Amino acid sequence: VLDRWDGELRATRLLCELGRQAEVVGGGVTMLFGNHEALNMEGMFDYVWGTKDGNTEFEDFGASMDAAAGKRLGEVVGEEVGSKMGNRWRIQYANHEPARWSAYEPGGLLARPLLSRMKVAAVVGRTVFVHAGLTPQHLEYYKDNDDNSDGRTALTNMNRAAREYILTTHHEFTNNTGQYDSVDQVVKEANKRLSANA
Repeated sequence: VLDRWDGELRATRLLCELGRQAEVVGGGVTMLFGNHEALNMEGMFDYVWGTKDGNTEFEDFGASMDAAAGKRLGEVVGEEVGSKMGNRWRIQYANHEPARWSAYEPGGLLARPLLSRMKVAAVVGRTVFVHAGLTPQHLEYYKDNDDNSDGRTALTNMNRAAREYILTTHHEFTNNTGQYDSVDQVVKEANKRLSANA
């Protein structure tokens, strides 16, 4: 779904709704976590479909974040200043698709409701579904230490490890108001985000 067109969020909402409908009748929809989810999570947007069009949905959301940040700043430093500086939260993303990145980064806005629910690998019947392959080394790495550990246990552990990574913020904090004291502080925070997600 990611990086294919300008309706990524709409398509994702549709898949989630289909999943809810399927559960009602005893079925389910499993979304797999693949390389495009990983790329977006790490702030690598080279594959975003048409840079402008591919980020339209996210920028619409980003505008609401600007307004909310402006309101919070307005309460602290005055309404007029707040409305002018409401987009300063974007600085920490080094002008690198801030609305999209804040949605997909580990611990970000879509981490819990979307990314953490995706599976790295899923078993349905006797078939394993995974994006781009699964090796014996993967299973060995994620198996339990006891001798009775099987492939299903390793897949469960793999999915758990991915979920924990997705839900954990890997930099010290997110400055959602954009109140920085210096340019050096902005650069330091942007570099921390980039190195933590590398």
